[in-house]
Amino acid sequence: MKRLVTLLTALMCTLIILVFLFAEEARRPFEQLFDHGVTIVHDVLDDVVIPPQDEPEAEAVPEEIPEPADIKTQKYPYYTMLNDRQKTVYINALDCINALDKSFVPAAEIRSDEIKEALEAVYYDHPELFWMDTGFSYSYNDQGMCVEVFPEYNSTADDIRYSKGLFNEQADAVIREAELYETDYEKELFVHDRLLELIEYDENCELNQSSYSAMVLHRTVCAGYARAFQYILQELDITCYYVTGFSEGEEHAWNIVLLDDGFYNVDLTWDDSLPEKHYFFNQNEYAFSKSHEREGNSLRLPACEGTEFIWQFSY
Repeated sequence: MKRLVTLLTALMCTLIILVFLFAEEARRPFEQLFDHGVTIVHDVLDDVVIPPQDEPEAEAVPEEIPEPADIKTQKYPYYTMLNDRQKTVYINALDCINALDKSFVPAAEIRSDEIKEALEAVYYDHPELFWMDTGFSYSYNDQGMCVEVFPEYNSTADDIRYSKGLFNEQADAVIREAELYETDYEKELFVHDRLLELIEYDENCELNQSSYSAMVLHRTVCAGYARAFQYILQELDITCYYVTGFSEGEEHAWNIVLLDDGFYNVDLTWDDSLPEKHYFFNQNEYAFSKSHEREGNSLRLPACEGTEFIWQFSY
């Protein structure tokens, strides 16, 4: 009898140990999945760049990536400021946004803190992508590497063919008129003046961060003025960049334009608010820096040191 009790006790102990071991083994896949899961983050392009995270460096990639044939580095300066991984994501984002895809997987290993700068470069370089919103989301793993990016689109994307038709009709009308002038300076001056005739400043207008708000709705804020001006000058083969920074203590956007002897500052927004409509047209760095201050990668754009085409006031 004692032997039977001893045997049963031993069997029960063994069974308990086996159950415990099986439970531990069964729990491991869940723990592994949890440790290697992803986190989704929402961000806005106009906010401060995400601070660097403590994370391992990405695996080595080739030092140089061939430039795509359709990337003109002088036309798209923010692209040139990116590292090779970010340039790859820039191209991914262009393809995704043009196709109105909901998401894309980066073709290069890229840290989560590098994603915003890449998408910001797309936004700053391409005013024609008026359906691209300033918000976006991305997911990253526990090593801080981005695994998927989710662009966001504004309401013009709901019927993109119709929206493009309206936009192109308005923009092409200005472009055709500007092409009647001979020099880049004459074309630039005409576009500046024509846009001020067409657009009204309105903080409450919809889509006000896009060129669409300026060209189609004719109501916008500084971003819309600057992006519409940038788009039309690009179409006229005049180098024009989008600049962000501060003016009068507030976040602001304006342009710099390349003419024969160098770059010039142009701020359509402030010109539209003044009786003298050319006060902020074609100004050099010395005059402009009294009221404007660049930020972020806009600091890396060329200084405006042209002299020949500075606007001469007549009093």
